[in-house]
Amino acid sequence: MQSTLANDGAPALPGPTPLHTAMGSTRSGRLSPNEIPYPIPSSVLREIDSVLPDINRHPDPTCAQLVQAIARHHGSAPDDIVVGPGRLALATGVALAAAADEAESEIIYLSPTLEGISTSARIARMSQLSVPLSDSCALDLQNIANLASIRTRLVYLCNPNEPTGVVLERRHIERLLYQLPPTTTVLIDQTYADFVDERPDVDVTSLQRNHPNLIVLRSFSAADGLAGLPAGYVIAKPPLVHKIHEYMLPFTIDTITQAAATASLNNIRQRELRIRKIIEQRETMHRALANYGYRSPKSGTNFLWIPLGAAGLDFAVACREAGIDVRLYSQRGVRISVGRPEENQVLLRVARDFAIDRQQLFGDHNETEQFHGVR
Repeated sequence: MQSTLANDGAPALPGPTPLHTAMGSTRSGRLSPNEIPYPIPSSVLREIDSVLPDINRHPDPTCAQLVQAIARHHGSAPDDIVVGPGRLALATGVALAAAADEAESEIIYLSPTLEGISTSARIARMSQLSVPLSDSCALDLQNIANLASIRTRLVYLCNPNEPTGVVLERRHIERLLYQLPPTTTVLIDQTYADFVDERPDVDVTSLQRNHPNLIVLRSFSAADGLAGLPAGYVIAKPPLVHKIHEYMLPFTIDTITQAAATASLNNIRQRELRIRKIIEQRETMHRALANYGYRSPKSGTNFLWIPLGAAGLDFAVACREAGIDVRLYSQRGVRISVGRPEENQVLLRVARDFAIDRQQLFGDHNETEQFHGVR
């Protein structure tokens, strides 16, 4: 069976893959697309219903109410906010603004990371330089600083990282900002920051006071559970915020999406309760996987990463046979989204049985090290 992923280790584009074709598609256990498994709150549904009579009208191109809600949420100035139809559209706008008219420009990012960032770089005609992600995030960021030059127009950091869930420490990010050329824009994608537990310093927007080259990206697809209504925003300082506006098309956030995103930010209590449920399930899954022998790093997201190496394909097939989808990264591992409790239990049973089978195959000696995900 062929891998479902591209040769560079990035997941294939959405749609049927060899794994789906061979095993058949299922929606019974969607633990691959990082969706929130719970329905959106009734308050958000009521707000959506209230705008339905007006969908014969064009949406507000300025997204004024949404921008005001975002500004209140972060304590930022409304003029520092740019909204767009999802994180990749915004990342592409940032890449275009950072590259500007430079004949030679470069982006540096950690790998593996959000697979779509390479597409954003290609659209902006940037050369790409990836830094392998290791167990020492501080060292990784120092490697970025060492590689950066005047050609480096953009550094992209997903924090917490996708797909590993690893959280970069604020102090290491700030050190990197001081080491980079002032002409280098730093985009920190904080799509999953709300799932970081017991880390009050994860929000880095305050660093913009001393580092106007820092841009923070957020999305409503994760913690807000609005994956079916793509929207996100960046917080940036002039003149960067003005440059980003130049590359964002108007009318890309429809009336329903604006209403839903605004209502979500205006009902933080309900949002936080759902986030807490996800965190509790994630920690339960992490403990169970550790007990089975998997080397899953501590996650600050709504998913877990298991570095399985070449065994990842077999693991994904075993999950598929049990009616569970996971996200496979060729020769690297699998990403498992936190789903409903019953879905998570099925996943854990598959993981337990898979670990037992591997241990029996390799025995109780050093050959178990060939299986990268299990001790």
